[in-house]
Amino acid sequence: RIIEDAAHALGTVYKGRAGSLYNGKKIGSFGDITCFSFDSIKIISCGEGGAVICNDEATAGELQRTMRKKRLLGVDRASHSAHWKERAWSFDVGTQGYRYHMGAINAVIGIEQLKKIDAFINRRREICNLYEAGLSEVAGLELLAIDYGCLSPFMFTVKVGEGRRDELKDYLTGREIETGISYVPNHGHSLYKSSIELPVTDRLYSEILSLPLHCNLTDKEVGYVVDCVKEFFKAQ
Repeated sequence: RIIEDAAHALGTVYKGRAGSLYNGKKIGSFGDITCFSFDSIKIISCGEGGAVICNDEATAGELQRTMRKKRLLGVDRASHSAHWKERAWSFDVGTQGYRYHMGAINAVIGIEQLKKIDAFINRRREICNLYEAGLSEVAGLELLAIDYGCLSPFMFTVKVGEGRRDELKDYLTGREIETGISYVPNHGHSLYKSSIELPVTDRLYSEILSLPLHCNLTDKEVGYVVDCVKEFFKAQ
């Protein structure tokens, strides 16, 4: 079986080779097992949490049993709930577990956000289109070739050439525009460092910059970001 990491892809529509059986289908509606994330930077958020979906009842039952056993540090929920009318000081841990249970408050927030997901995605697409229209002809800036019509965009990233990415970031910070650099390549972390060089990855990392993208951005605010980026390149 293939487990699909679709953490950022909730609501995204697959667009592959011509004639593919999956063209036009939403991520998670095909394949074996698909995982989505609902943390603070995703399309919908409930603070922390996620979902695992699959395409057959047998796998769903197996996943449910396994995840219920492991989600609360391996605590046996049956032995714990048997004493629900009193404080349960005695319970059993039958397997190695993890702390990935979702609280009720988080779940309620997520359910309400799920009702608005189409509006969230559409607004994010509108903002990306505004950025593309405003920045497409800025010399020194390269836009990524992305079809936002089928994507659920969680960030809008540009490439800044000639080693000026950090200059632009500082310039925008000085105008109260927050930007991001996502993400440090794996080989840049101590755990994965080695003698192998990855010059293309390093170059791309030195160029990428993410502009503000969230549903509460107004057209006026997007225009302000665009104007500030243009001012930076005109002033140099």
